[in-house]
Amino acid sequence: MVQKSFYMRVFYIHKEVVMNTKSRVAGVFIGLTTGDALGVPVEKKECGSFEYVDEMVGGGIYNLPPGAWTDETATALCLAQSLLITHDLDVYDLAERFKRWVENGENSSTGVCVGIEQKLLDFVENYGKTERFDSNSLNQKVRGNSVLARAGPVACIHWDNLDMASKIARQQSYLTHSSEIVAAASEYLTLALSHLIAGRNWDFVCDMPIKDDWPSEIELIAKGQWIHKKIDNLKPTKNVVDILEASVWCIGNSQSFEESLTKAVNLGGNSDTVGAVTGQLAGAVYGLEAIPIRWFDQLLKIEKLTDVAMEMVELSRTE
Repeated sequence: MVQKSFYMRVFYIHKEVVMNTKSRVAGVFIGLTTGDALGVPVEKKECGSFEYVDEMVGGGIYNLPPGAWTDETATALCLAQSLLITHDLDVYDLAERFKRWVENGENSSTGVCVGIEQKLLDFVENYGKTERFDSNSLNQKVRGNSVLARAGPVACIHWDNLDMASKIARQQSYLTHSSEIVAAASEYLTLALSHLIAGRNWDFVCDMPIKDDWPSEIELIAKGQWIHKKIDNLKPTKNVVDILEASVWCIGNSQSFEESLTKAVNLGGNSDTVGAVTGQLAGAVYGLEAIPIRWFDQLLKIEKLTDVAMEMVELSRTE
């Protein structure tokens, strides 16, 4: 059985059954997909207008089967595969992977590209026509939150080199989204994940150094403005700041992987994205072993997901 094989490869081959760096790396990537798939049925629904979600039931605006995932995981897979080959960001390699996903359904859960954001679609179409990159001026628009799902692979591969992680986080954001706010959000999340993978706790992340060039919206999240909010104040919109704040809030107000993700996706709205971002953080906090097996076993194309996760795990040194 795939699930049993993966757990054995990660833990028993290394004679380790407790949370360690390898567990957190795998937890980030599988957590991302788990949150994405769990949020599918309630995307674009208003909080409180649907039955509470705590299982993978599929459906949603794309009528997907249970365990299917959307553009968050697909684009993260594209970046993970690219970085595993090139290590540093190769924009042409990544662009080709995005193009194959859009045109052929490569790296999708069902063989068809679903959920792609307009900014990313515009990027792929422009690249397909010109094989060049359109250098748009930075416009500070904060839509384009699926870029946050691509923070996970950057952290999983470069968690022990924060300068490299920061650089790639921003570069991969600029490639498809022309916004300093989106880039800073991607950098913040990548650094938070990197610290957690390295074994630092959530309190450290809540007090980690703030970059001088971060826009005030991201600086306020880093400073913990979310701590004083109630769940009713969270807004899982397409605004990258709202998604990041909601995800951090769910981690800070939960005691387990499952509690974090169910709080996140039941906010409705952009539920697959807030689920994916929260899943990355929860995977880094609680490790792979905290992901409920009933969710893990339902994920579509689990072999592809676990193979990529395992490649990233193999790059991680042990404490």
